[in-house]
Amino acid sequence: PVPAGPGPADDRRSAFRRYGAAVVAAPERAPDADDLASAVRLLDAAAQPVETLGRTPFVVTISDLLHFAASPARFHRERVIGAGDSAVPGPAAPLISPEPDAPASAGAPDDDDVRVRDALAAERWDEGREVLAGIDRAALGRAVHLAIERFVPGAPDLVALVREAVADEHPTGASPAVEAAALAMVHRFLDAPVGARLVEALAAGRDVRREVAFHARIRFPGKATVAGFEALLVKGSIDLWMPEADGGVRILDHKTNAPGGRFPDAESLGAHYATQLRLYALAAERVLGRDVAGASLLLLDPAWGAMGVPVELEVDVGGDALADTRELCRAYATAALDDRWPARWEDLLA
Repeated sequence: PVPAGPGPADDRRSAFRRYGAAVVAAPERAPDADDLASAVRLLDAAAQPVETLGRTPFVVTISDLLHFAASPARFHRERVIGAGDSAVPGPAAPLISPEPDAPASAGAPDDDDVRVRDALAAERWDEGREVLAGIDRAALGRAVHLAIERFVPGAPDLVALVREAVADEHPTGASPAVEAAALAMVHRFLDAPVGARLVEALAAGRDVRREVAFHARIRFPGKATVAGFEALLVKGSIDLWMPEADGGVRILDHKTNAPGGRFPDAESLGAHYATQLRLYALAAERVLGRDVAGASLLLLDPAWGAMGVPVELEVDVGGDALADTRELCRAYATAALDDRWPARWEDLLA
């Protein structure tokens, strides 16, 4: 059994990681009856057939949609048939909503919420996966996300908060350089205007949400249908759901990428992640019943600051941009239904 954490801030994902580290440290520990019963339940669930509509399952993750947008052919090779280093094991995730009129939900059921949160590294689909200066950027990014998730105004010891988050994401230990890098990113966030807005919103008692797991239907454009369905059911997790003073909601996504390589400037990084923010905006629109006030990437690596780049990078989530993103969802459903995976997703709409 997974040991209980000390409080609400000690999320289940971290408890699982600590438990795994304890097992590695004590390999002589034999599984008990509860462990075996849990394993049997998981095996039984995995053995159940995936519900499909023709060749199209019912639910898709944001991560899969983003990989599909980059290249349907590569997505099919690596994530559907499982050929290549990026293959994801296990059955294909379900894609199209079986109930087009079912209400959207701001949160998934409890068990599914665990799975979503445990898959956050994959959801941040290509954010900082390299090792730079001996630092695993993926683990560093998760620690920064976790520290911001746990932050409360007036926290007496920000250093301790960051240290705990780093420890949770590095169960076998982390170098002082990792903690210093994470602390610098959290400071960059909190010292920026967006950080001040977060503190103000929390102090005002607004419904600030962090690491928001969701299931939401994204309708295809122009009342289009695929196999009789009008929408794609997507699931994912939004880093920061920020209510504004006028009642609107802004969607914010933390990025710990360093400048350089594919992203020599903020514009290239923004273009790369724009589709992700637009999918979030469409999902939030479905949950809220109205348009979001806006969406931004938060560039947390201090190297951006050295270049004079502010933390918050606005992403266009207006009508035309969202219409193209709805077309992407229609293309994904079409590809899965027809088992057709061209190099470009736009070719599926011809």
